[in-house]
Amino acid sequence: MKPIAWQVYEFEHNEKTSDWFWIVGIIGVTLAVVAIIFDNTLFAGLIVMATVSIIVFGNKEPHLLDCEINKKGIRVHKTFYPYSNLEAFNVTEGYSPKLLLKSSKLLMPLISIPIGNIHPDEISPILNEVLKLDEKLKEPFAHLLMDYLGF
Repeated sequence: MKPIAWQVYEFEHNEKTSDWFWIVGIIGVTLAVVAIIFDNTLFAGLIVMATVSIIVFGNKEPHLLDCEINKKGIRVHKTFYPYSNLEAFNVTEGYSPKLLLKSSKLLMPLISIPIGNIHPDEISPILNEVLKLDEKLKEPFAHLLMDYLGF
């Protein structure tokens, strides 16, 4: 098995204007005030923390990741996924092509790895040797929604 290596940013960065931050802040404060009016201060606190998290992560710059598929498993930056912990794979094509891995781990059932400029036809034959191809494996709607919203 010939290893394949590539570099890709962990996510596509979309510049956000100051209007975006104002809108997120106004919506968060409004929802927190409504929660306080309904006498639910715990939920108001949760909304404030979520709003701050969205603003912080919305301003985050992506890191450049080193990815590699080799005979022992798949490495993404400092994380290694051995084939013994993986059940199936699929390679999505389109706007943002990704390698989707179905894991046998309970807390991490789906691993999504951007493949950047690597053609999907290069990855499939190599992974077919050690994993089964599951064409029903799709990216969750929440991931697609977050990509659409620019996160």
